[in-house]
Amino acid sequence: MSAELLRKSIYALIEQVEDVEFLAAMYKIIKSSRPDDWWEQISPTEKKLIKKGLSELEKGEYFSHDDVMAEVNKILKQD
Repeated sequence: MSAELLRKSIYALIEQVEDVEFLAAMYKIIKSSRPDDWWEQISPTEKKLIKKGLSELEKGEYFSHDDVMAEVNKILKQD
């Protein structure tokens, strides 16, 4: 059975249920099985910094892994 067909079948069954405790338990199960949207859980400052970082990436304002490693190696060899 496809996910869409299962979903429609569940909707039809739930519409007939009057037991509030059962519905609350089902709600809790379904809610806990869905991944939380981490974006809604972070602070406005964190969102601003992420957006800034993405903007910098789009503009090509970043250092490649190889560039960073070359710089680190240069620093380490100075000792």
